[in-house]
Amino acid sequence: MLSPELPVGSNQRLPTPLFRPPRCSDPVVPPWPKTWLEALKGCFPEEWQELAGRVGEGLRELLEDGNALEDARKTTDVGLLSGMEVSAEMLKASGERLLLDVIEPLADLARD
Repeated sequence: MLSPELPVGSNQRLPTPLFRPPRCSDPVVPPWPKTWLEALKGCFPEEWQELAGRVGEGLRELLEDGNALEDARKTTDVGLLSGMEVSAEMLKASGERLLLDVIEPLADLARD
């Protein structure tokens, strides 16, 4: 879902998440961390705990590497987000939001 802070076609460029999962308190949509954990368990019944323990490592590395983040930004220019003038700051904000809203809660659930 597109972020309401960044309407399609807007000339306004804000460092806000482009895509964000619904809030876990949204009663209509199942919470993403629980959904992802169940998917891990279903797809990888023998190794889901190990995988859940490493969840987010690659994204964290990407967000800390300016060159990799710029490469990701360039990829958006020729991919699905072509023409939306996505900045590296916008991608970073989206990644940080994904970590906060989904990945960290998923890791917490896996430890319980």
